Amino acid sequence: MSGTSGNRRWPALAAIMVAVTGMVLVGCTPSTSGSHASVVTSPPVPAAKLTITPATGSQNVAPDAPITVTASSGKIRDVKVQTAGDPVSGSLDAKGTTWTSSGTLNVSQAYTVTATGVNSAGKTSELTSTFNTLTPDKTFKAHIYESENGTYGVGMPIIVTLNSSIPDALRKSVTDRLTITSTPPVT
Repeated sequence: MSGTSGNRRWPALAAIMVAVTGMVLVGCTPSTSGSHASVVTSPPVPAAKLTITPATGSQNVAPDAPITVTASSGKIRDVKVQTAGDPVSGSLDAKGTTWTSSGTLNVSQAYTVTATGVNSAGKTSELTSTFNTLTPDKTFKAHIYESENGTYGVGMPIIVTLNSSIPDALRKSVTDRLTITSTPPVT
């Protein structure tokens, strides 16, 4: 009988071995469910950070202070300046990161500057600044005899008169700001 009982254990032992092997193989099979899958993503590209000077809400801004727009982590795509006064133009630097207005601003005016920037991924961002230039206590107007924006010949005097007197302490400041340009330039 001893030979018979050994033969009976053998099929049971073989069944246990097949079951254990099956469990080991199932444990080694990679999972196909999405719960364990990892996706490598790169961090998002930061938006173009814009800064406008004068800052929004600024009051009594000097008319000879330029408007500047700067971009960090991106470039400037567009700058628009709205006002009831004279149009404002400007230029962008070679890097595309700084825009500066040219000329002077009007006094007693509200300005709205809207700048658009773009980051390296092509995503745009926008910033707006609204400010007011100073309102002077007194103003004066200049009048040019002959014609304003006219054509003058060589040696022809250009006479400018003012509609009010300028205090002695301010005359140099006023005359330093008067300019004449000619085409072609005369040196």
